[in-house]
Amino acid sequence: MKKAQTIVMVEYSHNKLYADREDFDIEFDDDRSLMMMVTHEGVIFDSYRYSSTSEETHTGTMGMTFDEWFDKVEGGWSTVGCGAVL
Repeated sequence: MKKAQTIVMVEYSHNKLYADREDFDIEFDDDRSLMMMVTHEGVIFDSYRYSSTSEETHTGTMGMTFDEWFDKVEGGWSTVGCGAVL
């Protein structure tokens, strides 16, 4: 069984370039992190992995509008598609 990750840091910042966007950097106790961006339309996640030399590699992006989130929560995860993969 895979070990559960522990969150070691969450950093919040208001994005000054985009007035309607809030950013959250979430670091885990393994070599991964997530950047979560919340806008008036929905949520976008960017995932990153760190190498042994602390180099950051972007490993993927996934976003969904709030309407898509509501569809998934209210309709069941198995009855609705996977959302928008960017």
